[in-house]
Amino acid sequence: MKFLLTAALSLSVCSPALVGAAEGQSTNLFNAGASCLPALPRYDGNVRKRPLAVVNEGTTSSFLTCNYTVDEYASDAHGGVERFDLTAKNQGNSASTVTCTAVIGVDDGQARYIIKSATLQPGERKKMEWKATDYSLPNGWEGPVNMSCLLPPNMGLNEGHVHWDYEDQT
Repeated sequence: MKFLLTAALSLSVCSPALVGAAEGQSTNLFNAGASCLPALPRYDGNVRKRPLAVVNEGTTSSFLTCNYTVDEYASDAHGGVERFDLTAKNQGNSASTVTCTAVIGVDDGQARYIIKSATLQPGERKKMEWKATDYSLPNGWEGPVNMSCLLPPNMGLNEGHVHWDYEDQT
């Protein structure tokens, strides 16, 4: 009996029908305080990193660069980044516009640059979202995801998400 149970278990673990492709979705959340930095040293004096946000506390606009963490295996031909977002908050007393450029890919001349802007009222939080299907990419983007944002005074970046599908062909 013990032999039959061991044999059945061995066959079920090694069975090609059970070893097939695993598919799923995953999401990473990042806090801008850990993932976004001033793009140049001259912006360091304007930008304050807080636990819940990176805020431009200066009197002129500042550029920030943010990096998203994506599973390398999932961001290549085995899946793809299907969407990502970034949330901003206007901490000022008047309406203000934040502009972000998504940079998807590597420095090989084929990276994609997609610009989005959002106007926020005082105290308003707004999520800007980039979806692969909006750009005729039904299988998602391949490669790393990065962001360059121009923050006006009193604008902050809070958090971001990156969502991807994966397919394991092992």
